[in-house]
Amino acid sequence: MNTPTFLFAALAAAGVLLAWIGATTRAYVRLVPIDQRGILAQLNTRLQAADIPLSAREFLLTGLGIGAVLAGGALVILGPTVLAAVVICLGPVIYWQAWAGKQERFKREYVNALSQAIETLLRAYSANPNLTAALQEATPYMREPVRGDFVQVVTSLQTRATLSDALYQVAERRHNPYFDMLAEALVVREQQGGKLKTVLEGLQSLLRGVIQIQNEVRARQTQPKLEGTIVAIAPFVFLALLKLALRDYEGGFYATLDGQIVLAVAIVFSGVAYLLSQKIAKAGLDLEAQGGAR
Repeated sequence: MNTPTFLFAALAAAGVLLAWIGATTRAYVRLVPIDQRGILAQLNTRLQAADIPLSAREFLLTGLGIGAVLAGGALVILGPTVLAAVVICLGPVIYWQAWAGKQERFKREYVNALSQAIETLLRAYSANPNLTAALQEATPYMREPVRGDFVQVVTSLQTRATLSDALYQVAERRHNPYFDMLAEALVVREQQGGKLKTVLEGLQSLLRGVIQIQNEVRARQTQPKLEGTIVAIAPFVFLALLKLALRDYEGGFYATLDGQIVLAVAIVFSGVAYLLSQKIAKAGLDLEAQGGAR
Protein backbone atom coordinates (compact mmCIF):
# COMPACT_ATOMS: atom_id res chain seq x y z
CA MET A 1 0.00 0.00 0.00
CA ASN A 2 1.56 3.34 -1.05
CA THR A 3 1.58 6.35 1.24
CA PRO A 4 -1.25 8.42 -0.38
CA THR A 5 -3.60 5.43 -0.40
CA PHE A 6 -2.78 4.65 3.22
CA LEU A 7 -3.36 8.25 4.30
CA PHE A 8 -6.70 8.34 2.47
CA ALA A 9 -7.79 5.11 4.18
CA ALA A 10 -6.74 6.46 7.59
CA LEU A 11 -8.63 9.73 7.04
CA ALA A 12 -11.72 7.83 5.91
CA ALA A 13 -11.60 5.60 9.01
CA ALA A 14 -11.17 8.64 11.25
CA GLY A 15 -14.20 10.27 9.60
CA VAL A 16 -16.31 7.19 10.25
CA LEU A 17 -15.15 7.15 13.87
CA LEU A 18 -16.00 10.82 14.39
CA ALA A 19 -19.43 10.31 12.81
CA TRP A 20 -20.11 7.37 15.15
CA ILE A 21 -19.02 9.38 18.20
CA GLY A 22 -21.22 12.30 17.14
CA ALA A 23 -24.23 10.02 16.67
CA THR A 24 -23.86 8.14 19.96
CA THR A 25 -22.55 10.78 22.41
CA ARG A 26 -25.11 12.50 24.61
CA ALA A 27 -25.21 16.28 24.34
CA TYR A 28 -25.08 18.14 27.65
CA VAL A 29 -24.08 21.48 29.11
CA ARG A 30 -21.82 21.64 32.15
CA LEU A 31 -21.88 24.74 34.33
CA VAL A 32 -18.51 25.23 36.01
CA PRO A 33 -17.79 27.86 38.69
CA ILE A 34 -15.33 30.57 37.63
CA ASP A 35 -12.70 29.41 40.13
CA GLN A 36 -12.81 25.87 38.66
CA ARG A 37 -12.22 26.83 35.03
CA GLY A 38 -8.93 25.71 33.55
CA ILE A 39 -7.30 22.31 33.28
CA LEU A 40 -5.25 22.52 36.49
CA ALA A 41 -8.22 23.77 38.55
CA GLN A 42 -10.51 21.00 37.27
CA LEU A 43 -7.80 18.39 37.82
CA ASN A 44 -7.27 19.66 41.38
CA THR A 45 -11.01 19.35 42.01
CA ARG A 46 -11.14 15.76 40.77
CA LEU A 47 -8.06 14.76 42.77
CA GLN A 48 -9.46 16.35 45.92
CA ALA A 49 -12.89 14.74 45.47
CA ALA A 50 -11.25 11.32 45.19
CA ASP A 51 -9.03 11.91 48.24
CA ILE A 52 -5.91 11.53 46.08
CA PRO A 53 -3.10 13.22 48.06
CA LEU A 54 -1.55 15.04 45.09
CA SER A 55 -1.85 18.49 43.60
CA ALA A 56 -2.44 18.85 39.87
CA ARG A 57 1.16 19.96 39.32
CA GLU A 58 2.57 16.99 41.27
CA PHE A 59 0.29 14.64 39.38
CA LEU A 60 1.39 15.96 35.97
CA LEU A 61 5.09 15.94 36.87
CA THR A 62 4.88 12.34 38.12
CA GLY A 63 2.92 11.30 35.03
CA LEU A 64 5.46 12.92 32.70
CA GLY A 65 8.24 11.17 34.62
CA ILE A 66 6.52 7.81 34.06
CA GLY A 67 6.10 8.72 30.40
CA ALA A 68 9.81 9.54 30.10
CA VAL A 69 10.77 6.15 31.58
CA LEU A 70 8.42 4.31 29.21
CA ALA A 71 9.68 6.39 26.29
CA GLY A 72 13.24 5.34 27.16
CA GLY A 73 12.16 1.71 27.00
CA ALA A 74 10.49 2.32 23.65
CA LEU A 75 13.70 3.90 22.33
CA VAL A 76 15.75 0.89 23.42
CA ILE A 77 13.37 -1.61 21.80
CA LEU A 78 12.15 0.24 18.71
CA GLY A 79 14.74 2.94 18.17
CA PRO A 80 13.87 6.60 17.48
CA THR A 81 10.20 6.35 16.48
CA VAL A 82 7.10 8.48 16.94
CA LEU A 83 5.98 6.00 19.60
CA ALA A 84 8.65 7.21 22.04
CA ALA A 85 7.54 10.84 21.68
CA VAL A 86 3.86 10.00 22.13
CA VAL A 87 4.47 7.79 25.18
CA ILE A 88 5.89 10.79 27.06
CA CYS A 89 2.62 12.66 26.56
CA LEU A 90 0.64 9.55 27.54
CA GLY A 91 2.47 9.31 30.88
CA PRO A 92 -0.13 11.38 32.80
CA VAL A 93 -2.93 9.35 31.19
CA ILE A 94 -1.30 6.09 32.24
CA TYR A 95 -0.77 7.48 35.75
CA TRP A 96 -4.41 8.55 35.93
CA GLN A 97 -5.51 5.05 34.97
CA ALA A 98 -3.39 3.70 37.80
CA TRP A 99 -5.29 6.00 40.18
CA ALA A 100 -8.65 5.28 38.52
CA GLY A 101 -8.93 1.90 40.20
CA LYS A 102 -8.31 3.48 43.61
CA GLN A 103 -10.80 6.22 42.79
CA GLU A 104 -13.45 3.68 41.85
CA ARG A 105 -12.87 1.72 45.05
CA PHE A 106 -13.10 4.97 47.03
CA LYS A 107 -16.47 5.82 45.43
CA ARG A 108 -17.78 2.34 46.25
CA GLU A 109 -16.59 2.56 49.86
CA TYR A 110 -18.04 6.06 50.19
CA VAL A 111 -21.52 5.02 49.05
CA ASN A 112 -21.48 2.01 51.41
CA ALA A 113 -20.29 4.18 54.31
CA LEU A 114 -22.87 6.87 53.52
CA SER A 115 -25.67 4.30 53.59
CA GLN A 116 -24.47 3.11 57.01
CA ALA A 117 -24.13 6.75 58.18
CA ILE A 118 -27.74 7.50 57.27
CA GLU A 119 -28.85 4.42 59.19
CA THR A 120 -26.82 5.56 62.23
CA LEU A 121 -28.23 9.08 61.97
CA LEU A 122 -31.75 7.69 61.69
CA ARG A 123 -31.32 5.70 64.90
CA ALA A 124 -29.87 8.70 66.73
CA TYR A 125 -32.71 10.94 65.54
CA SER A 126 -35.31 8.37 66.58
CA ALA A 127 -33.88 8.45 70.10
CA ASN A 128 -33.46 12.25 70.16
CA PRO A 129 -35.58 14.16 67.60
CA ASN A 130 -33.16 17.09 67.35
CA LEU A 131 -31.10 17.08 64.15
CA THR A 132 -28.03 18.88 65.52
CA ALA A 133 -27.90 16.66 68.60
CA ALA A 134 -28.47 13.56 66.45
CA LEU A 135 -25.58 14.52 64.17
CA GLN A 136 -23.26 15.00 67.16
CA GLU A 137 -24.28 11.66 68.63
CA ALA A 138 -24.14 9.64 65.39
CA THR A 139 -20.92 10.98 63.85
CA PRO A 140 -18.42 9.02 66.04
CA TYR A 141 -20.08 5.75 64.99
CA MET A 142 -19.87 6.40 61.24
CA ARG A 143 -17.32 4.74 59.00
CA GLU A 144 -14.55 6.47 57.11
CA PRO A 145 -14.40 8.25 54.73
CA VAL A 146 -17.89 9.58 55.54
CA ARG A 147 -17.10 10.20 59.20
CA GLY A 148 -14.57 12.91 58.32
CA ASP A 149 -17.20 14.78 56.32
CA PHE A 150 -19.70 14.70 59.17
CA VAL A 151 -17.01 15.72 61.66
CA GLN A 152 -16.55 18.83 59.51
CA VAL A 153 -20.33 19.43 59.51
CA VAL A 154 -20.57 19.07 63.30
CA THR A 155 -17.54 21.31 63.83
CA SER A 156 -19.08 24.00 61.62
CA LEU A 157 -22.35 23.79 63.54
CA GLN A 158 -20.47 24.24 66.80
CA THR A 159 -19.00 27.48 65.44
CA ARG A 160 -22.53 28.84 64.88
CA ALA A 161 -22.65 28.09 61.14
CA THR A 162 -26.05 27.25 59.68
CA LEU A 163 -26.82 23.67 58.70
CA SER A 164 -27.01 24.61 55.01
CA ASP A 165 -23.59 26.30 55.06
CA ALA A 166 -22.02 23.37 56.94
CA LEU A 167 -23.41 20.79 54.51
CA TYR A 168 -22.70 22.78 51.35
CA GLN A 169 -19.06 23.30 52.34
CA VAL A 170 -18.60 19.54 52.44
CA ALA A 171 -20.63 19.06 49.25
CA GLU A 172 -18.42 21.54 47.36
CA ARG A 173 -15.30 19.65 48.45
CA ARG A 174 -16.62 16.13 48.07
CA HIS A 175 -18.45 16.38 44.72
CA ASN A 176 -20.43 13.24 45.46
CA PRO A 177 -24.00 13.16 44.08
CA TYR A 178 -25.32 10.99 46.92
CA PHE A 179 -23.98 13.32 49.60
CA ASP A 180 -25.56 16.15 47.58
CA MET A 181 -28.92 14.37 47.85
CA LEU A 182 -28.55 14.05 51.62
CA ALA A 183 -27.49 17.69 51.96
CA GLU A 184 -30.41 18.94 49.89
CA ALA A 185 -32.87 16.78 51.81
CA LEU A 186 -31.64 18.00 55.21
CA VAL A 187 -31.56 21.65 54.13
CA VAL A 188 -35.03 21.53 52.57
CA ARG A 189 -36.37 19.89 55.71
CA GLU A 190 -34.71 22.60 57.86
CA GLN A 191 -36.15 25.40 55.73
CA GLN A 192 -39.60 24.02 54.93
CA GLY A 193 -40.24 21.49 57.66
CA GLY A 194 -41.40 17.91 57.25
CA LYS A 195 -40.75 14.48 58.70
CA LEU A 196 -37.01 13.93 58.76
CA LYS A 197 -37.43 10.24 59.58
CA THR A 198 -39.36 9.66 56.36
CA VAL A 199 -36.72 11.53 54.34
CA LEU A 200 -33.83 9.54 55.83
CA GLU A 201 -35.64 6.23 55.33
CA GLY A 202 -36.22 7.12 51.66
CA LEU A 203 -32.55 8.00 51.13
CA GLN A 204 -31.42 4.84 52.89
CA SER A 205 -33.68 2.73 50.67
CA LEU A 206 -32.36 4.53 47.59
CA LEU A 207 -28.72 3.95 48.51
CA ARG A 208 -29.32 0.27 49.24
CA GLY A 209 -30.83 -0.11 45.78
CA VAL A 210 -27.94 1.80 44.21
CA ILE A 211 -25.37 -0.41 45.96
CA GLN A 212 -27.11 -3.59 44.80
CA ILE A 213 -27.36 -2.41 41.19
CA GLN A 214 -23.75 -1.18 41.11
CA ASN A 215 -22.46 -4.51 42.43
CA GLU A 216 -24.34 -6.38 39.70
CA VAL A 217 -23.17 -3.99 36.98
CA ARG A 218 -19.53 -4.15 38.09
CA ALA A 219 -19.63 -7.94 38.06
CA ARG A 220 -20.93 -7.90 34.49
CA GLN A 221 -18.42 -5.26 33.34
CA THR A 222 -15.27 -6.98 34.56
CA GLN A 223 -14.78 -9.03 31.39
CA PRO A 224 -15.56 -6.24 28.85
CA LYS A 225 -13.13 -3.86 30.61
CA LEU A 226 -10.41 -6.51 30.56
CA GLU A 227 -11.06 -7.28 26.90
CA GLY A 228 -10.87 -3.57 26.01
CA THR A 229 -7.52 -3.24 27.76
CA ILE A 230 -6.10 -6.32 26.01
CA VAL A 231 -7.28 -5.14 22.58
CA ALA A 232 -5.70 -1.71 23.12
CA ILE A 233 -2.36 -3.04 24.33
CA ALA A 234 -2.06 -6.01 21.94
CA PRO A 235 -0.71 -4.05 18.89
CA PHE A 236 2.22 -2.68 20.89
CA VAL A 237 3.04 -6.04 22.44
CA PHE A 238 3.01 -7.54 18.94
CA LEU A 239 5.24 -4.71 17.71
CA ALA A 240 7.78 -5.30 20.49
CA LEU A 241 7.81 -9.05 19.77
CA LEU A 242 8.26 -8.28 16.06
CA LYS A 243 11.27 -6.10 16.76
CA LEU A 244 12.86 -8.50 19.24
CA ALA A 245 12.10 -11.94 17.79
CA LEU A 246 11.56 -11.24 14.08
CA ARG A 247 13.98 -8.41 13.41
CA ASP A 248 14.92 -9.75 9.95
CA TYR A 249 11.26 -10.02 8.97
CA GLU A 250 10.53 -6.47 10.16
CA GLY A 251 13.49 -5.21 8.14
CA GLY A 252 13.55 -1.70 9.61
CA PHE A 253 10.09 -0.85 8.28
CA TYR A 254 9.09 1.15 11.37
CA ALA A 255 12.10 3.43 10.93
CA THR A 256 10.76 4.59 7.53
CA LEU A 257 8.18 7.31 6.92
CA ASP A 258 5.49 4.75 6.14
CA GLY A 259 6.33 2.88 9.32
CA GLN A 260 6.11 6.07 11.38
CA ILE A 261 2.67 6.78 9.91
CA VAL A 262 1.51 3.26 10.74
CA LEU A 263 2.73 3.69 14.33
CA ALA A 264 1.01 7.06 14.68
CA VAL A 265 -2.30 5.69 13.41
CA ALA A 266 -1.99 2.60 15.64
CA ILE A 267 -1.35 4.81 18.69
CA VAL A 268 -4.33 7.06 17.98
CA PHE A 269 -6.80 4.28 17.27
CA SER A 270 -5.63 2.07 20.13
CA GLY A 271 -5.93 4.99 22.54
CA VAL A 272 -9.38 5.94 21.27
CA ALA A 273 -10.50 2.31 21.40
CA TYR A 274 -9.32 1.96 24.99
CA LEU A 275 -10.99 5.17 26.17
CA LEU A 276 -14.25 4.33 24.43
CA SER A 277 -14.28 0.78 25.80
CA GLN A 278 -13.74 2.08 29.35
CA LYS A 279 -16.37 4.79 28.90
CA ILE A 280 -18.93 2.30 27.59
CA ALA A 281 -18.13 -0.16 30.39
CA LYS A 282 -18.67 2.54 33.04
CA ALA A 283 -21.70 4.18 31.40
CA GLY A 284 -24.49 4.70 33.90
CA LEU A 285 -22.52 3.16 36.76
CA ASP A 286 -22.25 6.39 38.79
CA LEU A 287 -24.08 9.66 38.89
CA GLU A 288 -21.92 12.66 38.11
CA ALA A 289 -21.87 15.60 40.47
CA GLN A 290 -22.12 18.92 38.65
CA GLY A 291 -20.56 21.33 41.11
CA GLY A 292 -22.00 20.17 44.41
CA ALA A 293 -25.27 20.81 46.13
CA ARG A 294 -26.88 24.23 46.05
